[in-house]
Amino acid sequence: MLLRFCRVRFAYAMTVALAVAMVGMVLMAHTSSAGVWPLNVRGYVWDNKGNPVPNIPVTVNILYQSNGSVRSTWTTTTTSIGFYSKSVDSSGWDTGDTIQVIATHNSNQQSNSTTATAAAIQYVNVTFPYEIPEFGPGWAGLVAAGGAVAAVGVALTIFLRRK
Repeated sequence: MLLRFCRVRFAYAMTVALAVAMVGMVLMAHTSSAGVWPLNVRGYVWDNKGNPVPNIPVTVNILYQSNGSVRSTWTTTTTSIGFYSKSVDSSGWDTGDTIQVIATHNSNQQSNSTTATAAAIQYVNVTFPYEIPEFGPGWAGLVAAGGAVAAVGVALTIFLRRK
């Protein structure tokens, strides 16, 4: 009787141990540190009017979901129609990571990002904001345009006062 009781307890203990091991394996497989297949990140780079921006460098960063640090970085160049495409190894991404795309044009950078899904292809488009081409890009152009408007305003004020 005692021997039979020990066998039942041993069988019960082994069953529980196997169940815990199987649950652990399932959880470990679910939280793997790499994607299942290579991920193809592609998209277009446009200016503010929807025109393609050709032949500019594009950087694709994969950021860890947990802390936002860079997991992997890839670079490519847009085609004549503003299209880019970059394949990321399965070890360089995981579902839930952030895909960040940075396009650089005349020392200006514009970026866009999305969350990686289980899809093998993900599109991330980048659009550059409005710029005043006569005065150049960025803050310098804004200041120059503001200065020009102020100068015209002062000139009109002086001209109208004389009459």
